[in-house]
Amino acid sequence: MVTKKAQMQFQEQQFDYCGSLGERSFFSKACPANIQDADFVFTPVSGLLHGNSQDYQCTAL
Repeated sequence: MVTKKAQMQFQEQQFDYCGSLGERSFFSKACPANIQDADFVFTPVSGLLHGNSQDYQCTAL
């Protein structure tokens, strides 16, 4: 996963930044009206990325 400006690149796809609630940031191909319904949820403090019913552990480069 790579975040760049207001986009995230993950598995050769791009997702738009939809907003944040607390410590969680939301990304989706098309941002839904309720950002909690976004495709991916990223928690920078823990490095946890959740999407597609799977969890991924991210580390800073």
